[in-house]
Amino acid sequence: MKLRKIILLGVAVCAIVSAIIVYSAVTNILAVGTIPNSGLLKGPATVTVRDFIIAPGETLPWHYHPGYVFNVVKRGTLTLEDGCGQFQTLKAGDSFDETEFHVHRAKNLGTEEVEEYQTFVISGGYPTTMNMPNNQSHCGALVPVLTLSAASFCPGGSWTLAAMNGVPNTTVHLIGTTNGKSWKISDWRQTDANGALNAGGAFDAGAEGDSTLRVDIGGLLSNTVSFTVSNCTQ
Repeated sequence: MKLRKIILLGVAVCAIVSAIIVYSAVTNILAVGTIPNSGLLKGPATVTVRDFIIAPGETLPWHYHPGYVFNVVKRGTLTLEDGCGQFQTLKAGDSFDETEFHVHRAKNLGTEEVEEYQTFVISGGYPTTMNMPNNQSHCGALVPVLTLSAASFCPGGSWTLAAMNGVPNTTVHLIGTTNGKSWKISDWRQTDANGALNAGGAFDAGAEGDSTLRVDIGGLLSNTVSFTVSNCTQ
């Protein structure tokens, strides 16, 4: 698809499509509120407080949070495993936090239920928890890195956009601005099995202007790249 068409289509803002993980554990939502401008997330946020119970012998899927989670273990013994193979054991009265986009999972290796009180501070518009495709682990935080083949283009010139370190096999939303006007294209592409994306095309006449681009991969926002399309002097 030519980037000129992408920009024009993107002016119409589409709804966010997110995959919401469902656990067999018991969840009881205690309260939900919003923050117009969170100092923690530098933007709008949703705060969710819940009671969460994990059955004996249960292992939750690999997942991450598009925000922060603050936890208190009320009863039982909880085992945390991150994508790098590190383990942490927490007992009743212990507290811990979970940072945004850090892949991990929780286990109840005991014979009694584990109960937690959890407070989520999540970027506005996203669910509290998102699962990894095919229940895959990942070492470290997921932070997509976006690159564009150049910063200046001529009408008719070709472009190549690449993203790395995204969630594997996941829908990509393209977000941008053109001459100061914001737009978004939902379900634009999909990452491969390595969490990478490569796309290319050419600019049509009439695509002149200053633009920015970033991608949303499973709730993870990349860096922003800027470029200009202008009539080139022969």
